[in-house]
Amino acid sequence: MTTIITRVQHKDLYDRMGTSAMDTAWGAVKFIAEGNHSGLPHIANSYNQLGAKATSDILIFCHDDVVFMEPGWDFKLADYFDNNDVDVLGVDGSAVRDLGC
Repeated sequence: MTTIITRVQHKDLYDRMGTSAMDTAWGAVKFIAEGNHSGLPHIANSYNQLGAKATSDILIFCHDDVVFMEPGWDFKLADYFDNNDVDVLGVDGSAVRDLGC
């Protein structure tokens, strides 16, 4: 199972992100989200607090404006981790690029 962890700043964007994740995932996806207005600490600390609640093997920390576009993205990500010597994958910026996974 994959868990998506985010702080919700804009509910409409979060709803779009959740719908896109569920529509393109092939397996089970869990969400851990909390509103950004609820007094959470600085973003890194709050992601750590939210991530501590997760029990999945794969955790995705992302902002609420992410859109999942690739069908089966969750299986592709799991396969990438299974077949490469990496434990962490990071994304930054706003350009769409094919990472090959």
